[in-house]
Amino acid sequence: MIIMTGENFNMQNNIIETKDNKLVVSHRVIAEQTESKEKTVSRLIRNHIDKLELFGVVGFEIQAVSEDKLKENPDSKPEKTYFLNEPQATLLLTFMRNNEIVINFKVKLVKEFFKMRTELQKKPTTKVDISQLLEESEALLKLIKFSTENPDYQLAILDKIMGDKSPLKLLNIDLSNRFFIPTELGKIVGKTPIEINKILEFRGYQVKIDGVWSLAEKGKKFGIEVKGKFSQLKWKIGAIL
Repeated sequence: MIIMTGENFNMQNNIIETKDNKLVVSHRVIAEQTESKEKTVSRLIRNHIDKLELFGVVGFEIQAVSEDKLKENPDSKPEKTYFLNEPQATLLLTFMRNNEIVINFKVKLVKEFFKMRTELQKKPTTKVDISQLLEESEALLKLIKFSTENPDYQLAILDKIMGDKSPLKLLNIDLSNRFFIPTELGKIVGKTPIEINKILEFRGYQVKIDGVWSLAEKGKKFGIEVKGKFSQLKWKIGAIL
């Protein structure tokens, strides 16, 4: 799978979007239009992912949990939004109960994909500016060098501050599977190491034995124990989001 980035081609159209210059529809839109639960549709995608990916890689985006939602439920997890192209969406709908609502949405979806393809074809093509391309390539190389010369936690802080303009998003770098010590996690989310450890303990990810933090069974999904002169726990960002 890949993480996709992009913006809506037409903000007035709440069904079809463009991601990486491809027309797609999100599983949340499919759920809304078919009056289904979002969890049900996402589970259906996961259950049939091998069949759907016969028509291309199924892209997704991960949305971090807001601080307000985290306060309401400390165990809230980042949410994933799937994006399907036209054949994938059509195939997915065949796996759903074929009632009148689903049938009407199939018709609507085909019309919207056709409409959006037509609009994209009408857009004027632009000639490649070699000098501009070279400038952009040079800037990209600088970004790559920057991303390799700085610690992951500093890149994560920068990503949080810069949002869509972050070098990580421009380079499609995902830090969600990299590991950080509590001090680094604290710097990323603006908390002290003590607060981070308390959050990890509260969620049942770690326990303190004889004054030393140990990885709990529940925490193995997010953490690892690094052996060395001193044993140390490291965590994925998802452990505190």
